[in-house]
Amino acid sequence: MREIETERLILRFLRMEDADAVYQGWASNPRVTQYLTWKAHTDLSQTRRMLSKWIAFYPFPDFWRWGIERREDLALIGTVGVTNLRQGNPVISYVLGERYWGFGYMTEVLKAVADVLFAHGYHMLIAEAIEGNIASNRVLQKCGFRLVSSRQDLLSAEKPEAVTINSYRLKK
Repeated sequence: MREIETERLILRFLRMEDADAVYQGWASNPRVTQYLTWKAHTDLSQTRRMLSKWIAFYPFPDFWRWGIERREDLALIGTVGVTNLRQGNPVISYVLGERYWGFGYMTEVLKAVADVLFAHGYHMLIAEAIEGNIASNRVLQKCGFRLVSSRQDLLSAEKPEAVTINSYRLKK
């Protein structure tokens, strides 16, 4: 899938040279990673390993992960991606560095990604957010995603804590 451009942002494929920006920008920040399936990184080598895994998946047709870069200064501020399909529907995930919260960047990103995925032939998109992540739930609602269910589940194998996960859908 191609690069995506919005009014203020460029969504581009990640590179190994992005490791420091990812680590400093959000991967090492426990406030950012508290709602993610992985723990905050404690050293740059963890971020390099994660990036290496993501980059290795780029050749697969159902894997897309873009770095979110601001046009004004080319700062890498987060990521958005489709990391799997559920019953043929893309599952979107995203993260944004804390210093960029509250500026409408993720709303802009999700709308652009949804447009591209719908143009690519998909008819329904899926996104999930932990109930306690108020900002992420609001972003999904602003982008037209509808809450379809909530469930108690473990966050991940790395973070086996019970949480309520809100599941959203956006139809074309």
